[in-house]
Amino acid sequence: MASSRLVPLLVLILVVPSLGAPPNATAVVSRIAFGSCANQSAPQPVWEPILGFDPQVFIWLGDNVYGDNKRPSRVFGRERTVGPWRNLPRFYPATEEELRRKYELGKAVPGYAKLRETAQVIGTWDDHDYGLNDAGKEYSGKVFSQRLMLDFLDEAEDSSRRKQAGVYASYMYGPEGKRVKVIMLDTRYHRDPLLSDGTILGDPQWQWLERELHGPPSEITIIGSSIQVVSNLSATTGPLFYVESWARFPRERERLFRLIDSSKRNGVLFISGDVHFGEIARFDCGAQYPLYDITSSGLTQSVENSVPAIFQSVMRLLAWLTPTPMRVFNPNCRHKSCSYGQPNFGAIEIDWGAVPPKIKVELKDLQGNSVAGVEFPISELKPSDGHLNKTHGHSFERHCNLETELPWLVRRRLALLFFGTIAVFVVAVVLLGIGCLSATYMVTKYKAAAAKMTEIPMIDLRLASPEEAARLRDAARRLGCFRVTGHGVPRALQDDMKAAVRALFDLPDDAKRRNADVISGSGYVAPSETNPLYEAFGLYDAASPADVDNFCASLDAPPHIRETIRRYAEKTHELLMDVAAKLAASLGLEEEAGRSFQDWPCQFRINRYNYTPDAVGKAGVQVHTDSGFLTVLHEDDRVGGLEVADPDTGEFAPVDPLPGTFLVNLGDVATAWSNGELHNVRHRVQCVAAVPRVSIALFLLAPKDDMVRAPDAFVTAGRHRRFRTFGYDDYRRLRQSTGEHAGEALARLAA
Repeated sequence: MASSRLVPLLVLILVVPSLGAPPNATAVVSRIAFGSCANQSAPQPVWEPILGFDPQVFIWLGDNVYGDNKRPSRVFGRERTVGPWRNLPRFYPATEEELRRKYELGKAVPGYAKLRETAQVIGTWDDHDYGLNDAGKEYSGKVFSQRLMLDFLDEAEDSSRRKQAGVYASYMYGPEGKRVKVIMLDTRYHRDPLLSDGTILGDPQWQWLERELHGPPSEITIIGSSIQVVSNLSATTGPLFYVESWARFPRERERLFRLIDSSKRNGVLFISGDVHFGEIARFDCGAQYPLYDITSSGLTQSVENSVPAIFQSVMRLLAWLTPTPMRVFNPNCRHKSCSYGQPNFGAIEIDWGAVPPKIKVELKDLQGNSVAGVEFPISELKPSDGHLNKTHGHSFERHCNLETELPWLVRRRLALLFFGTIAVFVVAVVLLGIGCLSATYMVTKYKAAAAKMTEIPMIDLRLASPEEAARLRDAARRLGCFRVTGHGVPRALQDDMKAAVRALFDLPDDAKRRNADVISGSGYVAPSETNPLYEAFGLYDAASPADVDNFCASLDAPPHIRETIRRYAEKTHELLMDVAAKLAASLGLEEEAGRSFQDWPCQFRINRYNYTPDAVGKAGVQVHTDSGFLTVLHEDDRVGGLEVADPDTGEFAPVDPLPGTFLVNLGDVATAWSNGELHNVRHRVQCVAAVPRVSIALFLLAPKDDMVRAPDAFVTAGRHRRFRTFGYDDYRRLRQSTGEHAGEALARLAA
């Protein structure tokens, strides 16, 4: 690190909460980043653009991890978690150990670890990292939760913040004339129940906040609130759903505005999170100058990514139609609604050298590009007779009608549109007499899946703890199916491979057919009378560079596609070996894990399902088990369809795509090799939408030359050898000759 960067960084590190700490008089802060809503188990590419912004301070605004637990969405059945008739809450709190583990996962994300080396990290919490969705002062785990949250932020052990009830704090940066004060509020520890119109902060925090606002002056005062202060949706989305915000506590919000106004403090602006979208709002009648609220949410969680891609444009249309009297509209917005429903972070840049000094606040996407922003002189945030003059960078609108003060018809526009659309649809269905059978099928399917939902375990391959090994072993024994993250296959390579695969399927038929079999079924499979919607490419041994080169050469693949396939085969083979070794080690076969599975062939299969409207609701691939040891599956991010059988009930449950992860299925060889300890999962593919579906599978088959036989460690006095020794090629022929592909053929080999 250059010495010019070292001195200000050391100064920043020494800044502590101003609960008695003096302001820093030397470090000029000009770049601050902030964000919220980061699922510790999801891919987090957002840290790369944040590092590119090079902030001196990063501010967490809550949901820094998702610490509570969530039950499956069930509308029907004995355990209903969704709808007005639900009898169980959707969320329930984690134990202290579970919450600690989730914080450790979040803290270990490589991009975030780099940020901690270059910027001071401060923050507050919201409900999910507090311990329970929408929780307030009634939450019983808040004491240990506060300790774990402050550990996550590397708060000093002797910090007064560890002794108080709540995580509120403030910080002062910069010399006189260039001071930036950051006030972090705690909207959870003392908050009364929703709809009570009670308190959010509690008396001790209100007294502290009054002292902070009346304390030493600063040119800019940033108030961080986990929930929106100047909100747009707290009233306008009801009764469909209600967004947490200060508007749910109108007396508290009015008290906050009065306190800011009476303090005569310059430069106050709010930053907030929670809502899974980004926007910039402004209230012109709360103080003697405009009060901005810059909402950045989330770093991983977003409203558009929570729905299929084909519905994302609908989400943007609804965002535009929803009344938003406080939102700032200007040409800097990417979308017409001036909201952004994809992952994002907030960025504040202060140009102290400008005359007069200026501040720019923006929301940035995963490429670091601005999606919304405003820029204005800092002097605009000072009490004056002309405080509502035109703001630099956008046309002036007077924002004085809070969303709770809108006329009823305007406030309920979204609900009226929603219920009106439903009414028109129902009438159309009745008049035309169509859709009834399809609706019945989908409801029945949803009821069965919701009542018997099988949760797919998530295994983080980066963790080497005994607990994670036990989770891997339990998932392999009970379900035979699990997801993996921390797998080492870059997201960019995954995307490049998907593009390469689609290019291969666009080749002429005569070119595709040059992908010949090495063993039966290992080459190109064309659509047929029995499977008219299915085609696939095959590569017998992805672990062999020569086989990979021959595969690409047979298809005349251009150089960039060859390189993509080569790198993808190499990285996924490493993943396959890692999973197999960890699985063997979890079963106590350390020697087997060390020896690895390097001599086992790894078959590559690239599948495309060319679904049509007539195919929706029908089978794409019939029920089967994989014949080999294990399969690493790269699913289509855009459309699901894969279903796995619950081993206890036999019911099939959908496996929704989770971008950035890989799905692992265990096959028949795994069951035989483990003497019945590992479960060969039955699965199928259903057509759920009339769009092409692509999947990429890598199969670890069986020993290339050896017979499939359970190691002696699995055969004990109380557990006899359950399967005869067999050759893998012979077993494949047995499955093909009998037509038994769902585990029945393996039963024929019982000892």
